[in-house]
Order: sequence, then C-alpha cells, then structure tokens
Amino acid sequence: MEIKKEKPNLYEYLDYRQYLRDFYNYKKNENANYSLAVFARKAQFPVRNYLKRVMDGERPVSSENLPKFCLGLELDPKEALFFESLVAFNQAKNPVTQNHYFSQLQKKLVRTKVSDSKELDLEYFDVFNNWYVIPLLEILEIERNIQLDQYDFTQISKKFYLKLSPKEIKDAFLLLVKVGLVEIDTNNNLKKAFKETRFSKNFKNILIRNYHNQMMDIAKSYIMDSDLNTRSLKALSLAVSKNDLNEIQNRIDQFFKDLNHEFSNKEETKTDIIQINLQKLILTKLGGNNENQ
Repeated sequence: MEIKKEKPNLYEYLDYRQYLRDFYNYKKNENANYSLAVFARKAQFPVRNYLKRVMDGERPVSSENLPKFCLGLELDPKEALFFESLVAFNQAKNPVTQNHYFSQLQKKLVRTKVSDSKELDLEYFDVFNNWYVIPLLEILEIERNIQLDQYDFTQISKKFYLKLSPKEIKDAFLLLVKVGLVEIDTNNNLKKAFKETRFSKNFKNILIRNYHNQMMDIAKSYIMDSDLNTRSLKALSLAVSKNDLNEIQNRIDQFFKDLNHEFSNKEETKTDIIQINLQKLILTKLGGNNENQ
C-alpha cells in the first residue's frame, strides 16, 4: 500500500474512495497507531472496518453516515459540503444527477499535475459528456480541410446516420482543441494531436458512465432501425472460474489495445467511422464476486 506523505487536498479529487484511501494512508504514516478502529471511534461508527468496506467499494456512503464521515475525516464546514457533493457525484445513478453535482464540484476543484490522467479529469468529463465528440475526433482522419471559421459543418452532419447539428459539431471541435486532442496546423486546418489516443487505466469509470449509457442507447436504435450492413451483433454466455474472469478481462483489454494501435496507425485512406462497444456482465452471484470487473 502506497503511503501518502502529505495531507491530501480534498479539492483535487473526483473519486471520494481514492480520497479516503489517501487520507487513511496519510494518517497511518503520521501516526503508526492510527487504525480503522481509530477512525470508526472518531466517526462514531459501531463497526470498526466500515471505512475499509467503503474504500474497497463494498459499501456506499449513505446519507445517514455522511456526517459521520465528515467527522472522521476532520473536515471543516466548506470541505464537508464539497465531500457531500463528491459522494453524490460518484454515486449518481443517472447523467442528470451526475452533471448537477459535477457543476458543484467544478467551483472548487483544483487542477494538479499529480499524474497525466488526473490533470485531464476535468476536460475529459466534458469530452465524454456527449457521444459524438470522440467520433468527431476520428473524422479528422477523413476530412483534412476543416477550419473552424471557414467550414460548412452541415457537410459533416450529412455523414452521420444520427442527427448532429452544425453547432454541436463546431462546439465539439472547439472542445477538442481546448483539451489538446486537436491542433490547428499552419494552414489553419484541424488535425489530431495524436495518431493514437488511449486513456489511462486510472481514468475513472464515473467520468464516462454517461458516455457508455449514450452508446448503449445508440446500439439499441441500430438493432431496431438500421440496415444489417451497418452493424455487427454478437453475444456469448459462459460459465467461468474466478481465474477465467481475470483472463477474459485481460484478453478484452489487449484486444481493444491492439485494434486501436493497428488501425489508428495505418496510413491507408480512411472512409468511415465505426464504434466498437463491448459489455462483459457478471450475471450471477454464485461465486460471491461483487467486484466491478
């Protein structure tokens, strides 16, 4: 377990569980006698390992226990309000609620350079907030003469099966330029800043939940309405061991990595944008495994 040598700054976090882990590590480093039981007593929890269960993702933070966490974390009133919004953001069940609490967090969040993924959390939330932003990044592999102030974006609208307004398209390109995924070349044309774009494993699922929801809705519309030539659907149910779960996840990760690397770096003329989604769902509780794989 990595020991946090400096007191963690709550306002740098978008994941409350990570903050809890860093807080605990910091207190443990500060005082070797600090323990889960010490935190439980200070927070007035009857169960000594409640903090660990929350840190490990086994339990959420309930509204009833939220004030107790603020007490155990030694938060002042302003920090307590931020922590409440942080928990609500992480535990939001729908995009509307998630976006509401994210707007509250934005007012206080501090951008840091602790790691590449952390530095980009804020911007990438906006990138993934609409399904079409990443596909529009890829369309720069097809359209090479797009200029923000001198381009008819209805041309791109017509290329998509799904409805996209010229304003949505232009705003998406402005965002991509802002976050550094798109550059403007010497001829004022937009171009991808990186041939291959990948996101760190540390990039938080909470930030792209809305994106996946949108993509699954799009997939459902394709199942019902689209021509067979525009989609490929496959499904598989398997009985597996716990070791198999890890092996399958590793293969899925490698499969996406290989596809991204090989086809992003091909020099052939590109003609279409495709979306590849994959959901691996654990359907049973027979193995007693409730982890998010």
